Amino acid sequence: MEFHGFQNTLPVFITILLAGGLIALSWFSYSKLKSISKGGRWLLISLRAASFLLVLLLLLNPYFFSSQQVEVNPQISVFLDNSESTTISKNDFEGLDTYRELLNNLDFDRFRNVEFEFHLFDEDVFPGTPDSLNGNGDQSNLSAPVQSILEMDENVKAAILISDGIITYGKNPIVDAFNSSIPIYTIGIGDTSDVRDVAVSNINTNTTGYTNTLHTIEAEINQTGYVGSATSVQIRSGETVVDEKEITFETNDQSKTVTFEIQLDEAGLKQYEIFTQILPGEWSEDNNSSNISVEVIDSRINIVHIAFSIHPDVKALRSLIESDQNNNLYPLTWTGNGRFIEVMPDLESSEIDLAIIHGRPDPSANLPFINDLSNIPTLFLELGREIPSNINSSSWSDLDLINTELNSVFNVHINQAMSENEHSILDIPDIDLASLPSLFSPRRSVSDEPRANTLYTLTYNQVSTEFPAILVTEVGNIRRGHVLPWGWYKLAQSSSEPVREFYGVLFTNMVSWHSNSPDDRLLRVIPENKMVNTNSNPILNGFLRNERGEAESDAVIEIQLEGENSASGIYNMNNLGEGRYRLELPQLSEGLYTFTASARTAGRMIEAQEGEFLVSNTSNELSQVNRNDNILQSIATNSGGTYFSYDNMDGFWEELTNANLLSEDIVDIENYIFPVRTIYWFILLTLLLGTEWFIRKRYSLP
Repeated sequence: MEFHGFQNTLPVFITILLAGGLIALSWFSYSKLKSISKGGRWLLISLRAASFLLVLLLLLNPYFFSSQQVEVNPQISVFLDNSESTTISKNDFEGLDTYRELLNNLDFDRFRNVEFEFHLFDEDVFPGTPDSLNGNGDQSNLSAPVQSILEMDENVKAAILISDGIITYGKNPIVDAFNSSIPIYTIGIGDTSDVRDVAVSNINTNTTGYTNTLHTIEAEINQTGYVGSATSVQIRSGETVVDEKEITFETNDQSKTVTFEIQLDEAGLKQYEIFTQILPGEWSEDNNSSNISVEVIDSRINIVHIAFSIHPDVKALRSLIESDQNNNLYPLTWTGNGRFIEVMPDLESSEIDLAIIHGRPDPSANLPFINDLSNIPTLFLELGREIPSNINSSSWSDLDLINTELNSVFNVHINQAMSENEHSILDIPDIDLASLPSLFSPRRSVSDEPRANTLYTLTYNQVSTEFPAILVTEVGNIRRGHVLPWGWYKLAQSSSEPVREFYGVLFTNMVSWHSNSPDDRLLRVIPENKMVNTNSNPILNGFLRNERGEAESDAVIEIQLEGENSASGIYNMNNLGEGRYRLELPQLSEGLYTFTASARTAGRMIEAQEGEFLVSNTSNELSQVNRNDNILQSIATNSGGTYFSYDNMDGFWEELTNANLLSEDIVDIENYIFPVRTIYWFILLTLLLGTEWFIRKRYSLP
């Protein structure tokens, strides 16, 4: 142990002065006491000086350093591919039997001085041992183990990756292997010989779709050995063939992409099957089909547009709304005398997604389905009639977000008050707002709504003001907007395409934002995957807030599961804390499953939610049957390792031995000792002060 100094910033001469001062103070404390012997005085002086100096020493925080060399066992991480493709038997490779035989021959246990850490991987990496291999993984993500290796500490000397190199999920890890400071030794399992086969190897589509739209699904068809042959590719929904296309293979080893466009009519989780015709002599028929699920969302929006004046703006906005087939428009035009031109729609207020009020409401207007606007999203647009300071009728009182009095009308322009990153409505094409046709508006306005966002302000005589022109707000889950200027029809009818585009996008965004309520659900239970394989366990993730908006960790979330094949059950989600819950269901048979989640705490129901997921018995793991040596060799080479195949393991352990990866490391262990952090010095200080006190009492000193 070596003394390395003090952890303080005091100059040395100050430290010496302090020490000398403490010694002088100790001497002065007892030097004039003549009632005790000289030896007693010097003993007391010494004890007090030692106590003072010990306290000063601890305050200066001295520290000592020591080091020693120790032998550390090498650490090697082993990653074992647990995906379904490793179970394929082809030629000399007999699936899991050959895989396990390889692991037995490697005989990890004979290296008693090496710490092997085993991991299994399919879609992700998880802890496991060679004995827990089962080949149940329905995805192969080679990027997952490489990413884990990149995050390992420097104590890991090497990694061993055993896989068939087939990727059915995630990205190609070849580039990431360049960044590994740990050499990766890869071992290829499986067979590389070609067989005659046609397979659905990959499906690309958006897993979310909307009703009344065309949805694109791209299927990649791989084949080997069928040059000049033709086959049909179908997309099916249950027993119904939705579409069918024929492809011809021009070469002996080819991949072709088939594109389908399907019409989505009904909301819900829909399952589709891509199926290729089985050709004579195929190696496997299991990979001729693959399933995909699409969550179809009902995109129809019920919009009631109430116009209290005949104006070109009304026609322009209604034409824009009707141009979107996802909108159900219910127009009402007030004629006075207590009536509308159109027939009153048969709607409940709960069925209205957005009420657009165009022009100042007539207090005598009676709408049975809009008795109270407080629970209906509204967009209020002025039309230039005389504007009172407020709307007196309680039915319409929530509309006035901008206050103004129409003494006179001016030609105005609008000026953007927020950036496009601050509000989604402003995600519109760039345009010089001063080049737009002028609008009509009072030139002064004010808002008393503190929670409102001013999207645009008024510009008058080329001078930008802070008077709001378009203002929106969000109260709870109800959104409201107020547009002060009118004359927008001039933009809609402009000969300039950018001007027409600006108008269209602005008001489309306004309608979309107001009609989509913010997600104020307290309970959200989401399947980790909308479609899972029969070999996998469906997983539900839950998130719960209480009525105050705080994470609720003291609740019980009950899941009631129902399936098409009468499979049902009741489960409780595991509480992970901080409002997070999780449930791993048992493996289920093929079919569509619905669930109802109910959250309760202290006997009180917080909220309930419904959801669904699909279970399929197909796996794209069987779409590729040849070991990919190129990927495994590239991972090894790029990281500084070496590639071996399961049937040629000669020199594997010698390779690691020659690279000095299996021998102990000599590591310097550094140790810093700080006396102030140990109790012994304080015990010594207590003994010094206690001895002084005892002697003082012995001499009857105060």
